[in-house]
Amino acid sequence: METHYKQEKSGSDCFLALKFFEYEITENKPIMDQVHEIQMLISKLSDLDIKVPDSLQVGTVLSKLPPSWHEYRKKMLHSTKNYTFEQFQTHL
Repeated sequence: METHYKQEKSGSDCFLALKFFEYEITENKPIMDQVHEIQMLISKLSDLDIKVPDSLQVGTVLSKLPPSWHEYRKKMLHSTKNYTFEQFQTHL
């Protein structure tokens, strides 16, 4: 039973990590709704003891922004300030 639980947990870890890395932000939904969906994935990963540093969270969202956000992404990438994910959400 313990082996089955560990295999099931490992599968869910991989599934959530895959969803996190493959998530795409689109133009047809509000950006903040989609950022919230990413935040929910991060929260679920955290529940599984998978810690995602703020810099990776911010970088993930920046990399997934649609082309219309190119100038914003460029500005943020050249910024010297390190944002927490919460600060970044406020900035968005």
